[in-house]
Amino acid sequence: MKNEITNKNYEEFAQKVFLTTLWTDFSVSKTKQYGDRKYKGNFMPEIVINSLLRYTRTNDYVLDMFAGGGTTIDVCKDYNRNCIAIDLNPCRQDIIQSDAQTFISNIEVKHIFMHPPYFSVIKYSEKDNDLSNCYNKVIKEQDFSKFYMQLNNCIINANKNLEKDGFLTFVIGDLFYKGQWYMTHSKCNELFENNGFQLKSLNIKQGSDVRNNNKDYKLWLYRTL
Repeated sequence: MKNEITNKNYEEFAQKVFLTTLWTDFSVSKTKQYGDRKYKGNFMPEIVINSLLRYTRTNDYVLDMFAGGGTTIDVCKDYNRNCIAIDLNPCRQDIIQSDAQTFISNIEVKHIFMHPPYFSVIKYSEKDNDLSNCYNKVIKEQDFSKFYMQLNNCIINANKNLEKDGFLTFVIGDLFYKGQWYMTHSKCNELFENNGFQLKSLNIKQGSDVRNNNKDYKLWLYRTL
């Protein structure tokens, strides 16, 4: 079984997971702290909780390939899952310093989380293998083709770490870059399909709490207008 939901306890689980493809209730984030809330580009714990309850069982191993502020680690502790967490630029001692393009775990995992940088929206380092630093020296600007090439390497590597019939949660945001809208999620889905993954579900997270680092207005509203 992929999870612990049965015909006897499904009503209990229904109170804990999102039942639609539009995810709007992020009350957990406001009542309990998972991960470093000050980390730029933090991961919403509700996404981790929903994935764990739907696609894993107690004591399963999961891998977070872009651990960031450590949200997945903290949620796994609460839900009795074993978490292996890596990041190119770790901010906590329980995160392994490693590259998602090359890391191989000594344990095949049941579930993988991938919440990579959204191209160059937030730059995490100057490292050439950092997906947030896709500067092309030839064209002298950030290069989407380099971003997708490196992301594809991560997907190939994820396949090597995942158990047969395992699941993967991928989180990405579409981008408005230099006056043009990029449907990043569509291109990424194509990369996954080319690597043998099958789409299980496509969900939309309402980003109504995204704010600019220096101002108090809601950034999502400003960008929408």
